Amino acid sequence: MDNAIFNKANLTNAILEGAFAFHAQFRGAIIDGADFTDAFLRADTQKELCKIAQGTNPITGNDTRDTLFCD
Repeated sequence: MDNAIFNKANLTNAILEGAFAFHAQFRGAIIDGADFTDAFLRADTQKELCKIAQGTNPITGNDTRDTLFCD
């Protein structure tokens, strides 16, 4: 997933656990309930995703904000 472009993608409840997405783009993506546990993201990408992160993944039970290490 390193060079994937998820701009405006619907990633609701996606499980991205352990994904290497350092160069991935998520502009305008919907990440409600997405699980980013152990995903490798750039710091600026993580910060942007934290601005929109909400919800809990129904499969893993993990909160999206927690898996992104949001403040």
